[in-house]
Amino acid sequence: MRFEAMLKWSGRQIRDEVLSRLEMRCSRLSCFSHFLGDLIERQGRETIADIAEGIGGAGMVRIFRLLCFDFSYWRGGFPDLLLWRSSPPNVKFIEVKGPRDSLSARQRAWMQELLAASLDASVCHVLEPHSTRATHLLEY
Repeated sequence: MRFEAMLKWSGRQIRDEVLSRLEMRCSRLSCFSHFLGDLIERQGRETIADIAEGIGGAGMVRIFRLLCFDFSYWRGGFPDLLLWRSSPPNVKFIEVKGPRDSLSARQRAWMQELLAASLDASVCHVLEPHSTRATHLLEY
């Protein structure tokens, strides 16, 4: 299966494969790929390849397997933000929560899966500007 091969790919192999696939499919994007087409147009193919390289083979396989196994469940709850650095390739998934908000069961499940894949994932708790805790944090 293709997933087994991806587990063995180096970061450079992932990057090359993503660039190759994007080049082949850009002229014939399906409805499902409309979002990908918009993302490519805004960010560029190199950025998408940087992100894939930063996630790595094992991380991508874990994410893809979840989506293939039960798309209706796993399509929700994915972290709000994806931060990336091109050199060295690195990604960070962040779920943002407000002062009176908490993680849903799906958001917790995504965070556990991302961490189990050795990906950098965390929750950013936004504090109210005048709370005692926020003032205390700002003093340091």
